[in-house]
Amino acid sequence: MSRSTGPHTGVEPPGCLPSRGAGVDFCGGTRCSGATRDRGRGGPRPSWTKSRPVLFRRRPHPVVPWTSGRDDPNDVVGGSSVPTQQEVFGGGLAVVTGAGSGLGAGLARHLAGNLGMTVIAADVDEPAVRAIADEEHGSGGRVVAHVVDVRDPGAMMRLARQVRDEFGPVRLLINNAGVEQVGYLWDVPPESWRRVVDINISGVFHGVRAFLPAMIEDERRSHVLTIASVGAVTTLPLQAPYIMSKHAVLGMIECLHQEIAQVGADVSVAAVLPGPVASNIFSAAGGVESGDVAAAEEHRQAMMAMLEEAISADEAAAMIMEQAAQGEFYIVTHPETVHAAMAARADRLTRRRAPEPHRSRFGRRD
Repeated sequence: MSRSTGPHTGVEPPGCLPSRGAGVDFCGGTRCSGATRDRGRGGPRPSWTKSRPVLFRRRPHPVVPWTSGRDDPNDVVGGSSVPTQQEVFGGGLAVVTGAGSGLGAGLARHLAGNLGMTVIAADVDEPAVRAIADEEHGSGGRVVAHVVDVRDPGAMMRLARQVRDEFGPVRLLINNAGVEQVGYLWDVPPESWRRVVDINISGVFHGVRAFLPAMIEDERRSHVLTIASVGAVTTLPLQAPYIMSKHAVLGMIECLHQEIAQVGADVSVAAVLPGPVASNIFSAAGGVESGDVAAAEEHRQAMMAMLEEAISADEAAAMIMEQAAQGEFYIVTHPETVHAAMAARADRLTRRRAPEPHRSRFGRRD
């Protein structure tokens, strides 16, 4: 039986994105910050010029690794040094959904073991999430397992109340739970479509609705990270339900970022766009019950093979939390891949061109 809240990763097979150096440098080679960054209560509002949002840095930058996205470590508002993960998150309370394996488990381990946080690890898979909680974690942190289905809004509300009553205010919410579905769109069973929507999209909404109101009320700065995917800024055949859900999640979080700025809440909101991260998302993906099963299975096997070369969940977790501490909005694990996908999509949309056929042979009907 496939899991309903397994962790996920944004994965694109070779050939689906422009080659290195192709096209334009999106955001001038740096991570795009949206119309504004979260700078705390009373921070800057979006800048507008002739009714058009200013979305890019004005200074050109070369494409650089995520660890050096700024020219100068003091290149932040107020001239202060870039805060560390420990300074921002150390010793606080975190909630991570889909924490039973993959990226969610890596995040839970990193938060507890390296940042000394108390981590509420939520997952529908009880044995998996309890195994994460039973691991030894250093730095004074710990992981507390909770069996929760993110599709259930009542269960998420009860979890939020229980966490606040037992542990106090939440400093960090990570909406990570997600699932895959492989196959031609016309072959996907309605129940499989609904499963992706309920977990990948509604699960994020339920997490925000359950935890964010109390986070807004708390005086101490808090953070909401939502795991989208590089698939949120590109398209791919044979993964329409997943790609659609990640586009929806990115739109939801971009709107949430604007809403938080509008009300002046001291909550940082970020969208995480990971590239290939080792996980079981494709092995746990729902199968196609009709249609071209062979094409779907070939695509799934190719994705699983690529994940064998992916970075580990623990590596990805460290990258994600470093950028979160620095106040990034678009957080990435594979900068060149994500920037190329963003540039290609922006170019296609401004030219009003249809998506090009995928260059790989997966699913091709000969």
